[in-house]
Amino acid sequence: MKVIYFDIYGTLIDKEAGVFEALGSLLSHSAYQFDRNEAVSFYLESELDDVALLLGIEYTEPDSLLLAQSINDWPLVLHAVSCLATLRTIPGLSIAAIADADHDSLLRTPAFAALAPSFDTVFTWDACAAYKPDLAVFSNPLSYYDALGVPRQRTCLVSGSLFMDLEEATLHEAAYPMVTETLEALSTTFGGQYPYRKIFSKATVAVGFRCRVRDDRCDQYYAKDDSAV
Repeated sequence: MKVIYFDIYGTLIDKEAGVFEALGSLLSHSAYQFDRNEAVSFYLESELDDVALLLGIEYTEPDSLLLAQSINDWPLVLHAVSCLATLRTIPGLSIAAIADADHDSLLRTPAFAALAPSFDTVFTWDACAAYKPDLAVFSNPLSYYDALGVPRQRTCLVSGSLFMDLEEATLHEAAYPMVTETLEALSTTFGGQYPYRKIFSKATVAVGFRCRVRDDRCDQYYAKDDSAV
């Protein structure tokens, strides 16, 4: 058996699009016109209260409620469903989800309903008793498959989050870089052009996506060409 772990929010579900849409009513009060990159970067670097304070605009309770409830409207990332469908065709590959949410909240997310049939296991706060960046978010899922006799070199972590996932995963020997820019490319890599056995022959892999909100340090997680994989 081989295992591929997928982060949910920010990798398969488009957190950036969801946050930008939810911030729309608040940012509309600002004289400055934020584009998506700026708005999401600003939010991720600040608390919502700080965003309103720095912009000098009024922040109300409905704004907070709207942002909290927006998670139910976050859309799927392009190719998410087709990627998982491709991976499901690979014999002996178990697909696991790691979600930074409690189980009930995850199940209430419409976008996840489209993904759920593809997962063999789902790890949420209920299973890990922790939220990112607590290492239990990774150690508990790994321990689950350790108990089933799956070697760590046959596991792979897929995430679009540098700080919450990829850097933390290095503590679980999950730092080998691979060139993968979209979920469509991942589908091809594991199910088409490249035998997945080649990918999994390395130590545990952390796969990074070039998200729209990213800093230069992310480049360290990418090989420069396919020959490095």
